[in-house]
Amino acid sequence: FTHLQSEEYGRGQHELEEWFGEYYAQPALPMIEAETGYEKGVGDGYDQRWAAWQSQMAGACGYTYGAYGLWSATWDDLDTWNTFGTHTNWFEAIDFVGGEQMRHVAAFFRAIAWHTLEPYSGAIIWLGAPDSPHQKPLEKVSPDRSTVVAYLPRCSEVYSGTLRGLNPSSHYSTRWFDPRVGRFSGAITDLSTVEGTLEIRSQPDPLEDWGLLIEQVS
Repeated sequence: FTHLQSEEYGRGQHELEEWFGEYYAQPALPMIEAETGYEKGVGDGYDQRWAAWQSQMAGACGYTYGAYGLWSATWDDLDTWNTFGTHTNWFEAIDFVGGEQMRHVAAFFRAIAWHTLEPYSGAIIWLGAPDSPHQKPLEKVSPDRSTVVAYLPRCSEVYSGTLRGLNPSSHYSTRWFDPRVGRFSGAITDLSTVEGTLEIRSQPDPLEDWGLLIEQVS
């Protein structure tokens, strides 16, 4: 498999290019994102969520969380062996919010056939979505598009979209997923398509990030 250390100091174009580059490389190998920004070092809980979600959306099959205090294995206030950056004790770092939220990423993908999903830029035509690397939404789809997942990072704009390529005779459900608390909300079930397209309503709050799950129900 491919073990990546994409970027320790931010979120953006570098990571996306590396993730997609590895996903489409030949020969194809499973990809794990093993090191991005460390929480409470150069990033916060949102940076960890962004990297975990977007690496999965770009084709990774795993993600390794990191935090100052855990990376440096700082035992207590007297431990100065390796205090790169902010001095943080392990028993404090283990409760950081980003680490707590990693289980929500795992639960979301484990509840669906995640290994059948493929990155597909353009599956959803977004209206008014930002195109900057750290704000652009990404999508993954199953081969028959019976399952579609999207991740919408934080931004300042409310936007909606149109999902294409669906079965015109099928019905679908849409649910927003809050990656901070691990709960679905705003479910709309038994949606019919218009000539194989489905309108996606805007995210609940553009100032926060959201997952979106669309599933064929009949």
